[in-house]
Amino acid sequence: MRRLMRQSHAGRHCVAVLVLCSLSHGLLLGGTIQGRVVERGHRTPLVGANVSVRNTHLGTVTDTDGRYILREVAGGALTLHFSIVGYKAKDSQVDVPADSSATVMLDAILDEQPVDMAEVVVQGRADKELESSARLTEKESNSIVNVIDHWDWHK
Repeated sequence: MRRLMRQSHAGRHCVAVLVLCSLSHGLLLGGTIQGRVVERGHRTPLVGANVSVRNTHLGTVTDTDGRYILREVAGGALTLHFSIVGYKAKDSQVDVPADSSATVMLDAILDEQPVDMAEVVVQGRADKELESSARLTEKESNSIVNVIDHWDWHK
């Protein structure tokens, strides 16, 4: 009988621990941050911009309208980092209430920043065998076929 009571008592503790873990998990989820990332000039949406919470592993990418949503963000003062190639990265401060149902709106406007690249050199060479093969295809065809080689293209 005592053994049965001990097992029942242990079961209650287990249930209590599970309930407390569930409640604390709900409190730790935090809120939601959402907004839009656009370029300064015409306010064009920036598709594929990176949005991340500094010092965390949370992040996302903007959609085709430049919109983003970060869910389950811990409450408190946070720094969001916005970046995309060709634009100057930006950090913005945001305060997220600890209430898990809270949604904070934060838009970002990024300035263009041209990317300096090294010179690219493209070289090509004519393949005489390929050129004669193209001419032979034209000559032996039963229908009208015009094979253009790179020399004809530049004339």
